[in-house]
Amino acid sequence: MKYPPAQKQKTGHSHKVVTRFIVTAAALLLVMTPSVFARGYFGGSSAESSSATGAYALGGSTTVDPIIQLAIEGFRSKNPGYTISYDGVGSSNGVKGVLDGSYVLGGSSRELKDAEEKAGVKKLAIARDGMAVVTHSSTGVENLSKEQVKDIFTGKITDWKEVGGLGGRIVVLTREESSGTRASFDELALAKDSPTSSALVVVSNGDMALKLSTTPNSIGYIGLGYIGELQSSAGPILIDGYPATEEDIAAGSYPLARSLYMVYTGEPSAFGKMFTDYLLSTEGQDYVAEAGFLPIQ
Repeated sequence: MKYPPAQKQKTGHSHKVVTRFIVTAAALLLVMTPSVFARGYFGGSSAESSSATGAYALGGSTTVDPIIQLAIEGFRSKNPGYTISYDGVGSSNGVKGVLDGSYVLGGSSRELKDAEEKAGVKKLAIARDGMAVVTHSSTGVENLSKEQVKDIFTGKITDWKEVGGLGGRIVVLTREESSGTRASFDELALAKDSPTSSALVVVSNGDMALKLSTTPNSIGYIGLGYIGELQSSAGPILIDGYPATEEDIAAGSYPLARSLYMVYTGEPSAFGKMFTDYLLSTEGQDYVAEAGFLPIQ
């Protein structure tokens, strides 16, 4: 802030007034609550301080959810004045939320659409993930080619005997249209074709794991971090001979891999920068691994 030059006076009175004004202004800045700075009103990043306060809503991908929940707990242990929530509402809803101001940060398990980028949405990769193709044990199938996966999910192949299984009508499970996992799977596995109209729609990775475990002759897909939620009656299969493991995803061998993102608009607020920096720190990336995903740092 620039102040106008003081008028020259014969006495030192004006000098004292200006000095008193500057000191008063500085004092006012010092007593402003840390939450004002944390919200980024003055730009730049705020210092990590256990006395800072603020309430922030985040939301989006259910795949990203377990990473963010762990990170929120770790972040708040260092900054207990913050109240932070994350809503698992799907990647598309996360992007919408940052656009309309509902969320300061969103989670996305898919790439941004052209229209979203044009609207000012930006992304920051925080982890790598693989989408495991999972079948119920009743199918008798342990390996499929990527082309067979596409033909099954688009309805060209409808019986497990056609791919060397035990026989029976294939039950295809897919995610809701707002799901980032669905968008990534449709792009990587289906070449952007639509799943068969007979596919059953489930609303989250957790629901998918349960449905696959309890539905004979079923096939579906889940994020790598949710494989542990499968019951013994279902399991991930090989794709072109490669398993959905961290090693094969990191090596680029497994064909259904993707990045996971935090998304935001404009420049990140001070809190947004603090939180994403934390996600990319050694501690934050440890949470990525703990949640069952691949760190990128």
